[in-house]
Order: sequence, then structure tokens, then C-alpha cells
Amino acid sequence: MKIIRLQAENFKRLKAVDIRPGDDPLVKITGKNMAGKTSILDVILAGLKGGKAIPGTPIRKGEDKGGLLLDLGDYEVIRNFTPKGNYLKVYSKPDGIKVDSPQDFLNSIIGSISFDPMEFVLMSKRPGGKKEQRELILQLAGVDTTKIDAEYATYYSQRTEVGRDVTRLKGALASKVYDDSAPAEEQKVTELSDKLQKGLVANNALNQAKQKVVSIERELVEMEEALVAKREELIAAQNAIKGRVPIDLATIQGAIKNMEAVNTKVRGNKEYLKVYDELELAMKKYDKLSTSLDSLQNKKVSLLKAAKMPLE
Repeated sequence: MKIIRLQAENFKRLKAVDIRPGDDPLVKITGKNMAGKTSILDVILAGLKGGKAIPGTPIRKGEDKGGLLLDLGDYEVIRNFTPKGNYLKVYSKPDGIKVDSPQDFLNSIIGSISFDPMEFVLMSKRPGGKKEQRELILQLAGVDTTKIDAEYATYYSQRTEVGRDVTRLKGALASKVYDDSAPAEEQKVTELSDKLQKGLVANNALNQAKQKVVSIERELVEMEEALVAKREELIAAQNAIKGRVPIDLATIQGAIKNMEAVNTKVRGNKEYLKVYDELELAMKKYDKLSTSLDSLQNKKVSLLKAAKMPLE
């Protein structure tokens, strides 16, 4: 038995659906949670099995009637739903003759299915049921994906580890700063430090000389009797400071401070480049593993498409 067309309107979560599988034996039904994927399976069960297979509230919320149609190739199944109940009709094709006792007839033709479709759907509601469904389908189709699944799990685990490294390195790189204005290597501050030390010594000597001038000038006022001797000392002291100017210490200190800032940028750039290289290597590994995973997934899909499924 093969369903060549499925139609449903106002059934459970479905507003309207029309599925025609064509020559492809595998029909993929995807969608978000609560979008109505299970409702499509319930259409098949309710249409063929009737009775307890029909949901307690088959009609879509807000509607007053619903219905479904299953084209089985040689027969067409129509089941309509109203608040009073459901009404089943089965017609043979292509003559359109109405089948008597339609539910008994359907029970007789679906009895040859190798497993109970209701039990198959109910599997998903049990813990681990989805895995049981998958294994049952693969077993009936004669498809063994054990080796591919194991290899996929290995690559997936490796990619997960690399993904953690990528995330960590991205976070580390985000906290670093690369300054294009900084030189490639740190600069030495030895020469500027020597100049600063010499400047301190010179300025100290200059300050001492100035203090001596002030002291001498004060003594000249107080010591009129020693005016000649003190004038000679004054001249000597004045000669000591003649032509000398203070060394600009602020400029030297500013240069040292600027050099430290430059060196900080250099260190930051080196850390940035190191993390960047690690990130690039990790992303290459990640991409390589992703390619391997995609290849394995494609192999698996090819196996499934090529398999002769037990339910058409």
C-alpha cells in the first residue's frame, strides 16, 4: 500500500495541507515545535484506523468541521469530522464505486503492514522512543549506520573541543589592543635615565650655587667690615653661575613616560598577534572538522535515500 496523496483541512493543528510524495519514497516533514508535524502522522492513522486512532478533538480550534483525504492509488479514503462525529467513505479507483463497510475494508488492507503504525507513533512518547523509531526504520530498511554514527560522534566531539578553544581565543583577543603607531620592539630607556641623573646632579649644583649667592648677599649687608673679601667671594660665585641655565627635566621625564607607553603598546601588540595566530589555527581546525561532519552527514543521507523503506 502506498499513499500517493494526503490532504487535510482543519485537522488538529493543521489549517490545510496537501502532500504528494511523487517518486521519492522518503518524505521529510520538518517544522518548528507545535507546527503540526505530528498532526500529519495523525491524519494517516485517523484516516486508516478510525476509532481510538482519532484524536479526542480532531477539529482545529475555532473551526466547526474538518476533513481528510488519503489517495492509496487503487482506493480513495475520505473522512469528515463534525462536532457530532466522523464520517468515513472509501471509493475504488478509477470507477469511483463506493466500498461497503469501509472501516472493515481498511482494516483488512492495512493488516499486512509489518508493524503497528499506532504503536510506532506512540514510541515517540516513551523515554528513548525516538531512538527506537529510528532504529526500527533502519533495521527494516537494511541500513547500518553504526560506523558512520561512531565516526560522526568522534568528529563532533573534536569539533566541540576546538569550538571551545575558538570561543576562548575570541574572548582573549577581544580584551587585547593592537596599536599601529607602536614600534615592533620595545625601546631602551638607559640613555634617557643617564641624562636624567646628570640633570638632577647639575640642577642640584645650580641650586646650591644660587643659595650661596643669596647667602653672600645677606652677609655683605651684615659684614661691612669684610666688604672687600666678601665682594671677591661674590664675584667668584657669580662667575660660577654665569652662562649656565637649568636643564629642562620635564622634557626628559615626559620622554621617559612616553617611551613606557610605547613599550606597553608593543607588548600589547605581541600578545594580540599571538592570540590571533592561535585563533586562526583553531578556526582552520574547526572548519576542517565541520567539512568532515558535513561529508559524513551527506553519506548518511545518501544511504537513507538509496534504502528500500518498508513503508512506502
